[in-house]
Formats: sequence, C-alpha cells, structure tokens
Amino acid sequence: MSWEINGSPVSILSVSYLTIHFGAQNFIPSSGIGSRALVWFGLTAPVLRVRIFRMEKMQRGGLYSALRRCGFLANLGDEDIALLIPSARRVQYQKNVVVFREGDPCHGFYVVEDGAVKLYKESTEGKEQILHVAVPGDCFGEAALFLSTGYPASAATIKDSSLVLLKRDEFLNALRNNPKIALALIGSMAIWAQRLVALIENLALKDSGQRLAAYLLSRCSSSCGKAVVELEITKQVLAAHLGIAGETLSRLLARFEASGLVQLSGRKIRLLAPERLRSVAAGSSSAEELHV
Repeated sequence: MSWEINGSPVSILSVSYLTIHFGAQNFIPSSGIGSRALVWFGLTAPVLRVRIFRMEKMQRGGLYSALRRCGFLANLGDEDIALLIPSARRVQYQKNVVVFREGDPCHGFYVVEDGAVKLYKESTEGKEQILHVAVPGDCFGEAALFLSTGYPASAATIKDSSLVLLKRDEFLNALRNNPKIALALIGSMAIWAQRLVALIENLALKDSGQRLAAYLLSRCSSSCGKAVVELEITKQVLAAHLGIAGETLSRLLARFEASGLVQLSGRKIRLLAPERLRSVAAGSSSAEELHV
C-alpha cells in the first residue's frame, strides 16, 4: 500500500516509522489530496516531507540496510525492520577493542555491519577460548537479553568494525508486539546452542587435523560453485578458535597443501579435494597419515 503527498510517494516503511514516533491516531489515509494521500493532523505537508526525507536519509545511511542484511532478521518484512530502527544506532570500534566483557550488564545486542568480532571466554590464567567469530551479517550478544547475570562471554573486535547496537529495552518492547521478531530470536538461540554443542564435540572428541578440516568445510562457498574459504580472521585468531597453537595450524595447513587437499593464496584457501577433507574431518583418515 502507498500514499502520495503533493505528488511525492510515501513508502509503507516510512509510514511505519512515522506511526512508531508519532502514533497512529495522528494520521489517516485519505483521498483528499490526489487519488491517494496521507493527511497529517497537526503538521503541514512541508514538515511531513522533511520527516519522510530524514527517514529515507536514515535508510540510505545504512541502518536499514545493515538490519536487512542480518541473517537473524532475514525472515522479517520491511515493516518489521522499521519497528527496530528506532532502537538502533551505529557504533564504531577500532581493532582489538573490547565491546563488552563477560558479566557486564546487557545494554543490547549487536549486528556486524563491517569488520569482525570474536566472542570468547577467558580463564583466570589468561587462556582464551574463542566461541565464535561474528562477521558482516552476523549478530551477537542476543543471548544476554533475558539474563540477569549480564553477557555470558566477552566480545572484542579483531579488525576495525562498524556495528549496529539494538538497545535492549526498545528491542524487547518491539519483541512483545511482534511475534515474527520473537520467532527470529528463538531461532537465533537454537543456532547458538548448535554452535556450542559442535564446539564441545570438536574440542573433546576431534584432533587438530579433524578440527581444521571441519572448519574449512563449514566455511567454503561451495554453494556459489567455488570451494574457496576466504579467511575473515587472522591465523592466530583461527588457531585460538580451533583450540590449537599457531605453529600447529601452520604445520597442518602446509601438510594439507603438500597432500593436495588445499591451495593457499594469502587469506584465500581453495579446497582441492573436499571429499578427502570430509574423510579427515570424520576421522576416517588422520592428518598424520597424509603423504607429505
């Protein structure tokens, strides 16, 4: 559905935004201006056009686009995304900056617009276990929305990053009024549970070669016809994520390449023999058995 004001189109997204900020009782669709129009009580048409222009500028500025690209919100319509825009603000972080620490009070959750963020646990001895690396389109921190104990893990940037913070109270208010958002959140919780189970399985039951093979297979873009992994993170961070030393990772990659499993080119890793990699990941053949 659409309206016009003095010949200017008004999108349903803009109407949703204006409804949120000024209340549905302040306007009604009418046929008084042209064939279809929006009559705004208490505001002149020029003022309304200014507000719509600001809304469109906000969309072009990236908040709407960042939320639209987020996998967590993929099943929401434009009107649902519009409900979240008032609770969103962009925040910039340089590389190696802590976004929040484990136990900090939850002030919202984040969508990665650009850059990368590691989610990790740290022991009293300073040993770090990376739980997940969030890249553009991912969100993190949503698990803490309902926890009185704060964020369950720490988060830090591993490169210069642009994030969108969805503030807790405003998001929960939208959640109460929109079942689609609630279902999206439940789905996100299920994905996190699956990730943690897989992490426990990898660390407890698989050797370093199996972990690396499984990681490469999970990250390759074979759906695009190219079995290529482009690392969004440094090898040091990847080693920590896999629970192995950096030297071990370098040796494994060299062994995989010498055995014809992969081809290394900077941050790109081409998978030359995916089926053999699956065999390594499953434990049917070990990395040590590969011929170098």
